[in-house]
Amino acid sequence: MSQLSKYKRTVLSLICSAVTTVSFYMKSGGGKLSASVKASPLYEFTLYKLLNHIIKSVGPLDIFSLLIFAAVFYFFLKRPEYKGTRAQKLFAYLFSLFVPFVQLLCESYNKVSSWDMVFGSKSAVLIAVIKIIGFSFPVYTMFCFLSNVEYSPVALKGNYKKSSFKSDLIKYTVLFFICWIPYMILLYPGCFSPDCKDELAQIFNNRECCWTQRSIVLLDDSVILNNHHPVLYTAILALFVKFGKAISSYAVSFEIMCMLQALLLALSFAYTIAVMKKHLCKKSFTVCSAVFFALNPLFPIYSMTVVKDTLFCVLFVLTVVQLYEIAVVEKISFKRMFAFFFTLILFMLIRNNSFYIMLVVFILLIIILFKEKKRMLKVGSVVLAALLVFQIGFVSILYPALSITPGSKREMLSVPFVQTARYIKEHRDEISEDDEKAILNVLNNGGTLEEIGKAYNPLISDSVKNKFNKYSDNEDLVKYFKVWFKGLKAHPSTYIQAYLNLHYGWFCLEKKSLVAYSRVGDTHITDLIEDFPNYMGNPAFRSSVNTFMDLIDSNPVSKVFIRTVTYSWLYVFLLFYSLKHKRFKALLATSVVFLNYLICFAGPISYMRYAVPMVCVVPFTIFISLKSDAKT
Repeated sequence: MSQLSKYKRTVLSLICSAVTTVSFYMKSGGGKLSASVKASPLYEFTLYKLLNHIIKSVGPLDIFSLLIFAAVFYFFLKRPEYKGTRAQKLFAYLFSLFVPFVQLLCESYNKVSSWDMVFGSKSAVLIAVIKIIGFSFPVYTMFCFLSNVEYSPVALKGNYKKSSFKSDLIKYTVLFFICWIPYMILLYPGCFSPDCKDELAQIFNNRECCWTQRSIVLLDDSVILNNHHPVLYTAILALFVKFGKAISSYAVSFEIMCMLQALLLALSFAYTIAVMKKHLCKKSFTVCSAVFFALNPLFPIYSMTVVKDTLFCVLFVLTVVQLYEIAVVEKISFKRMFAFFFTLILFMLIRNNSFYIMLVVFILLIIILFKEKKRMLKVGSVVLAALLVFQIGFVSILYPALSITPGSKREMLSVPFVQTARYIKEHRDEISEDDEKAILNVLNNGGTLEEIGKAYNPLISDSVKNKFNKYSDNEDLVKYFKVWFKGLKAHPSTYIQAYLNLHYGWFCLEKKSLVAYSRVGDTHITDLIEDFPNYMGNPAFRSSVNTFMDLIDSNPVSKVFIRTVTYSWLYVFLLFYSLKHKRFKALLATSVVFLNYLICFAGPISYMRYAVPMVCVVPFTIFISLKSDAKT
């Protein structure tokens, strides 16, 4: 490097460090100007106002600011050149601008439930631009360092003994299960979610406690069993209710159920590690994965929760791992194809949205495996057969024959309903009588538009969804969406803000939300099972788990393992990395993860319960994304 180049690089590093340090101390939205500034003759000039806002928005610089300056200067000066084409370099910096922009939006929604701290005024926009540019330098520096890292050592050309696969399954299953035993004791006899209460109400045919039957038109008024919650999990729950009655202890019965959930989850994690070792995973990465599975409290707590998501996690892991194996192994045996088919059937039975995930995966595997026609036909036939068996055999034939009602249409309309409620709240006077009628035909449980507006909660859609008219037909929905599109055209910012307000938590560093159901809450299971007085377990024991979770969440290092934002950004990085390095077979498997995220982004709320399945496959997705496809 020439002296001139070194000089330019040093000057650039100084400028970047100064802008980053100032950005770190700037208050979003601008500072409050004093009366003397406003009294100045120059106050009528926009530039004068903006400069004063910038000055007032910078907090007091201290010794810590010097450390920030020095750190940014050193790393930006020493950064290696970004490895990639000119287009990839441009993309890297644009993405480096995108990351702080998203965080500023998240901060604004977290504090004022709007984007006003970014777009609310000229000074807010200017300060946001400065902060975005300033924080983009450390992000871009990280990209430069990461681009030079050789990730292929994650996959070693080591020796693998075929006989060790079964022993790995047993060894790691026992390890994880033992590490989770304290939670099984402290959370006895399990944690009960609101969904569990509704499923129990279906089992006992208790209409008063079954809220789902109030949102659907039953196929048979005498049968309140419905597919809002997967029928398979409700049936499993019914078995343990009968077992509890038979042994005269529901507590023991539910504890056994939760322990079996934990065992299955531990087994799926053990299977993940065994497959990674079979594909020559580096020992240190395997150890880190095992520690992650054993010590992350999310897994044992959800194992001890009576909710469908735990078994969904098990099948989610098996689907991703088996999909990768069946897409890359040289020989596909009938035994492997049948195992994958059986997994997919259970995967779709345990979560209704899984059908749509696998439908898109079917299209993707045809595209990705098109050049390997024999493999494409075998894998495609398995997925297609599973889709047809589920949709025709279960949804179209078996469920109607048993008078099991499908779930409510409202579950797919969380986002538009929330947008409508915010539109009503902000632009009520622009809604005509005809438009009002169209809205109330679909949301008439609200009574009036004003009541729908009052029900608006920017962080969750349930309060608006509860206004849904279960008797509304397709014609009513068509009219509603015409009004919805009219509002979108008139005030797009209202719709965008309603959506961002609902789902910014997936990418926000500071937003706190429900992590797990370790607290009993107001789920009164005794309303349904009168002789189950100890369903809350030992309050002191349960309190110790809650205290431990609060401690983890209060520590800036440990909380990254129980926050949704960590895994959202991780998967964003893995997606771009896989696309850049053309890890298409890895993307075929991880597409299950990304498609599930898309479903979550259309859901009623952003919180950890929906993210846990993606957390369960983090080690495996990292491994296959970084692993070279040269041998596959």
